[in-house]
Amino acid sequence: MEVYNKTGVTKSGAVRVTKAIGALNFKTSAALTTETIKLYVERSNGDNVIICEADTLLKDFIDLSVFDEGAIHVYESQIQSAITELGLNGVIPLASNEAVVIELDNLVALNTYVVNGIEFPAVASAIHLFESKRVLDDEKRREFNVRAYDLVKFNNFDKVRNVMLQYGQNRVNYTPSEFIALALDLSPANTYDTYLGEVRTTSNYASLVFPIIGVDIIEIEKIKGTVDMLLKGTF
Repeated sequence: MEVYNKTGVTKSGAVRVTKAIGALNFKTSAALTTETIKLYVERSNGDNVIICEADTLLKDFIDLSVFDEGAIHVYESQIQSAITELGLNGVIPLASNEAVVIELDNLVALNTYVVNGIEFPAVASAIHLFESKRVLDDEKRREFNVRAYDLVKFNNFDKVRNVMLQYGQNRVNYTPSEFIALALDLSPANTYDTYLGEVRTTSNYASLVFPIIGVDIIEIEKIKGTVDMLLKGTF
């Protein structure tokens, strides 16, 4: 079910999908860069469910959604298909006057963006939620409670000096090269840059996806600048 198809705009406005869907399918006429997405379930009682906050990079949202569970089909930098599951194994149920709301921003006016809502025969038992975190420019290190989440995507990982993962009472420290090696060993999905269509080398891991099931705390020590993280969990 096509819910959005536009060229020549820089933002979509609020796209309300009132039919129950369980996933979104994105298509673009060019590679994603700084496009952002806000996504939420609009409830009739005002108790909305925020799936991802405003200013979430669309490519980060897609990367976490398909990581080890799907695929991004790209041809000459155009996204032919990328399905992002919203509900766990089914559609998000909607009552009367409720909707899944999509807001795209920072779009490139020359590009075309298409979004389809995907229906499923079952009702989802949970919803995938995303949360953004940042180590600020003036912070040397910062720790984050990630117990409720399963995946994290790092941006500006080349600014990181050390990563600490805490599992219960056990704390383990990794240098960036050790952490990248562990990420590659845990999932081959990190070895390939879908958007560039090439195998990545250890010199271009400014962004990195890492599974964090069982991790309670992540502490990031950085060299300079900011380090951004997008977390994904199922609630």
